[in-house]
Amino acid sequence: MFLEASDIKLAISLFPVGSAGGMSGLRPQHLKDVTSRRTGDSGTALISSLTALSNTILAGEVPNSVRPFFAGANLSAFTKPGNGIRPIAVGETLRRLVAKCASRKLIPRFSTVFAPLNLGFGVPGGAEAAVHAARIFVSDAKSGDVFLKLDFRNAFNTIRRDFAAECIAGNVPELLPFFNVCYGVDSFLSFGDFSISSCEGLQQGDPLAVFVFCLCLHEKMCCLESSFRCGYIDDVSLGGSWIKVLEDFQNFRQGCLELGLELNESKCELTLLGDDHVVDSNLVSAFRNVCPSIALTPHTDLMLLGAPLGHDSLSTALEAKCTVMKIFTERLKLMRRHDSFFLLKNCLAIPKLLYTFRTAPCFQAPDVLKKLDDTILSAL
Repeated sequence: MFLEASDIKLAISLFPVGSAGGMSGLRPQHLKDVTSRRTGDSGTALISSLTALSNTILAGEVPNSVRPFFAGANLSAFTKPGNGIRPIAVGETLRRLVAKCASRKLIPRFSTVFAPLNLGFGVPGGAEAAVHAARIFVSDAKSGDVFLKLDFRNAFNTIRRDFAAECIAGNVPELLPFFNVCYGVDSFLSFGDFSISSCEGLQQGDPLAVFVFCLCLHEKMCCLESSFRCGYIDDVSLGGSWIKVLEDFQNFRQGCLELGLELNESKCELTLLGDDHVVDSNLVSAFRNVCPSIALTPHTDLMLLGAPLGHDSLSTALEAKCTVMKIFTERLKLMRRHDSFFLLKNCLAIPKLLYTFRTAPCFQAPDVLKKLDDTILSAL
């Protein structure tokens, strides 16, 4: 794998505006500024130097004494629903730059390998494709069919690094030196006044982490035999005859334990499909013998990747969005108008609504859409 100047320029441009920097303080915006067109020949020369440096890093030629800092990150802890903690690591900008370039180089080669079993890497609109595929399956389901959603406990932070290294060595060996730079030694995570040693799993925030995770999970996904099997990175769903789904569930769960991945049983969901929607106690008991805490979700509340799969769940989801939107708009009044408009346009309303519109037949709920229109108009 060899990076060119065009790869570096594109990767720099793809950093979102306002991206944070790592422990050194170097931010992506700094690279954007010093390599813009306004810098002329100086910017071009810097791009050439960054290209040479990136190829050196990609080849693994980073001193061992530097690696813990180069692969380190500033750690942020965000709360999850249920009072959990989601750790997000903001790594060094140069490391993320190389990872972005390497990831883009791998998309043409591996996106067709992972798809259609996993749509989380290199598939434009992958989440939307997964939702539409699931909706088609659910609408055509027969009596005795089930839909199973699996959830891993802290997936990225628990996957085994030695297994990931073996997968990379067997499938894309040219990436192994860079992977060893990032994960071959314990790195430092800076959290306020504390320093934490990162010695297992992949850093959430690493541009290469999605590819590595999908690569590790791919072999286990290929062993599934259910009628419907689809993943979006670490969100895996199965559907079909309950006997076959249960068999896949047991085998997949055991296979994932070998990777260091453990299912979060209380967040795994089972939905009975078919025309009658009658709860079969024997069927439910069979699944709860394997996963005692599995949740039984009615078909009317079935959701996937934040999108409703049925007509009943569509109205419920849109009503919930309308309620949240009203709360947001009331709070926006407490802020400056320009800031409020920016948040409404880029964070709170438009992006999330567009995703819902693309993944669900929202035209079937015109009354709720009218409420959303009125709420957004009132906010403006």
